[in-house]
Amino acid sequence: VNFKVDDANTKVNASNLLEFEVGALRIKLGTNANNHITASGNISSSGTIFTDKISSPTNNLVVSSSTVRLTATTDGEANLILEADSDNDDENDNPFMSFLQDGGGIEGQIGISGDADKWPDGNTLTGASLNSMVIGMKGTTSGDNRELIFATANAVALKLDNTQDARFY
Repeated sequence: VNFKVDDANTKVNASNLLEFEVGALRIKLGTNANNHITASGNISSSGTIFTDKISSPTNNLVVSSSTVRLTATTDGEANLILEADSDNDDENDNPFMSFLQDGGGIEGQIGISGDADKWPDGNTLTGASLNSMVIGMKGTTSGDNRELIFATANAVALKLDNTQDARFY
């Protein structure tokens, strides 16, 4: 549906929302108490939407695709920064990424620990040093499950199995 914004289909309501209407199609635009632009309903774009913050009521960003690509530039380096505890007041505010599969039953995690003997998410990780980089598989051992594998040239180069044995190939 294409429509032209003019005085006939535009009004400002009691909540200071600007409303556009064409038949059953209604778009409401306004600002909230922080003077941020708000819009109701689902929003899609065929172009680019620029933002410096992504937020939702549940703090989840859900993308309906099996592949998500973040492209920083067309030339040069790309730097993805995941920062926690920017005010340096709590050793347990830690940056980490969780990798889940099988309904969340299998989890790998990469991040920085805060306290000793803790995963970056705060759960117990015996032997971890404070403020250390942690890369690992969480949970109990089961067969060949939850192993950490490093690969080069499409072949396993190092395997740390779930009994803490290391094998170089």
